[in-house]
Amino acid sequence: MKIDSPQIIIAILAAVLLIASCNNASDAIQNSSRRKINAQAIVDSYSENPIDSLKLKSATFLLTNLSGKISYHGPEYDSLVRFMANLFLGPDSTSSLIKSLDKYFQSHYLIQDSDMLIRDEDLISSDLLRENIEYAVRSYREAKWSKDVSFNTFCEFILPYKTDRESFESFRPLFFNKFKPLFGADLNLKEVANFILKNYFTKKMDIVTYPFYVPELPLSTLKKLREGSCRESSSLAVYAMRSAGIPVAIDFTPQWPHRGMGHSWAALILSDDSCIDFEGASSTEIGNHLKALKSFRMAKAFRHMYSKQVETLPFKYPDEETPDFFHNMYLKDVTNQYIKTVNLKIDLDTNFGRKLSYLCVFDNQNWVPIAWGQIAGKAATFSNMGANIVYLPALFSNHSLTPAGYPVIVDSVGNQTKLIPDKQHLQILRLKRKYPVFDWWNTRTLAMNKGYFEASQDSNFRHPKIIFQIRDAPEMTYQSFEVKDKLKAKYWRYVAPDSSSGDIAELELYNNGRLLKGTVMRPALRSLKNPPANAFDGNPLTYYQGDSLGNNWVGLSFPERVQVQKIRFLPRNDDNFIKENEIYELFYWDLNYGWVSVGSKTGTESQELIFEGAPINALYVLKNNTKGVEERIFTYSNDTQTWW
Repeated sequence: MKIDSPQIIIAILAAVLLIASCNNASDAIQNSSRRKINAQAIVDSYSENPIDSLKLKSATFLLTNLSGKISYHGPEYDSLVRFMANLFLGPDSTSSLIKSLDKYFQSHYLIQDSDMLIRDEDLISSDLLRENIEYAVRSYREAKWSKDVSFNTFCEFILPYKTDRESFESFRPLFFNKFKPLFGADLNLKEVANFILKNYFTKKMDIVTYPFYVPELPLSTLKKLREGSCRESSSLAVYAMRSAGIPVAIDFTPQWPHRGMGHSWAALILSDDSCIDFEGASSTEIGNHLKALKSFRMAKAFRHMYSKQVETLPFKYPDEETPDFFHNMYLKDVTNQYIKTVNLKIDLDTNFGRKLSYLCVFDNQNWVPIAWGQIAGKAATFSNMGANIVYLPALFSNHSLTPAGYPVIVDSVGNQTKLIPDKQHLQILRLKRKYPVFDWWNTRTLAMNKGYFEASQDSNFRHPKIIFQIRDAPEMTYQSFEVKDKLKAKYWRYVAPDSSSGDIAELELYNNGRLLKGTVMRPALRSLKNPPANAFDGNPLTYYQGDSLGNNWVGLSFPERVQVQKIRFLPRNDDNFIKENEIYELFYWDLNYGWVSVGSKTGTESQELIFEGAPINALYVLKNNTKGVEERIFTYSNDTQTWW
């Protein structure tokens, strides 16, 4: 770039902004008649002195990629920001906070993306952009670890004035002054990032899952959140790290291939093709995040970039109708930085003359497109795809997806198995769940191992009689055992291992088939978010949990001695096992008809359903028509339910 030719730069910037303003804008973006930014003044100010060459390059990068950037703005958004900032001031529990947020959204139904999104070029001021450039360049020049950061990496992951679509504000001066003493330290990128996580984010943000979409929040609000989503935790870390001259991106998967929802995380950028993931401001150290769970699987991962990405659909197929997710021209596919990927050629049963096909994964309710591929003849090709996943090929037209073939299992090396239901050969399915048990649930049930049930004649349990001890991790269903001892006692309880917090969802005592009702007992002097009464309320999703490890127990006392003939208990669980008196329906996937019912069954005390007449080689889903939303696709063979 020639520093002595600012007129050339201005011409380029003007052309970019003019083209952006003349194109047909999305309905989601409001126009403004007056811009606050003066591109020429910014460029001129950095063109006079050669020492400002880095600032000039930085300004050029920001300005040439400014068109298309949008941010939340307006009174409705400001109201939401104030509400979120005040939401965490009190001691309310997570469930109470979510209920408050839900109530707010019900009364503020006008909060829609299309109502609040404004073009950045109509909002950002020259002063704010110049401040951002000044401090970003200072951190890049002064921090010792900058020697490991290329200028391109600096532009994409240190220089930007915001992380996504949140309302932007001045943030660098405060962080810069806080982290400036570190700039002379002989630390590498990972070491300084770990130092900031440990010493700046001393109060970690607890991760919660919102039941609905919450717009991106500005930094001033993020700093006040006691609990937040993975995206908010990542954004908070990005703001701090970038202010210290540390290149950090927000990466995400739009939809997990084996369970509901997607996920966002922070990524420390080491090079163009290498990074280390972490859970943003909630992390205690860099790394050990995504692959910490054995059940980790991913179909696609994307990175938020500041510059426009020429490999995105808006550049390659600007006139093609595409799903909303693929409208974003600032996303980069980084799947192969996290997992071993495969390239796929998927046969299509139909293409309707379309140029593009999409691969979809199941989100517990619907098929969600997460990748696109070019159609050639009767097949479409897809690059850098995750493996050990079921994909559904689809087409997109008239604002909707249409299946273009049967679901396909892709194994670890890319081999494909089409799931075409064989209606001439039928099988019997024996099912105990409608959703898989993930690693974190196994950890919770394992925590009951070596817990025991006991009875006593006195409330202090000075001379208790152990009735039954749990061996190994119990299944995540109701467990029961007969009490062989004919002992009568006034006090009965479950005692958790000292290594656990005592989690238990339900505890039931029976005599002659009758559920006994007593007075709830618990350890003294405990302030509990999940009180002992939860273990006796008949709700499988509530549970008792002590405030700390050790001395956790819960039980019942009776006015007179009672004999207990059977004890039934339920570990902390997801309520996706087969429940008595609830109605379930089994479906298999058919290309022409979608989900086709095999039949309905009512759950019994056995906690197992038996379905006859189901086609082999099919993709199934079991739905609970009584309640619940978590329902996972699976295949079935050799009396085994395999989850996808």
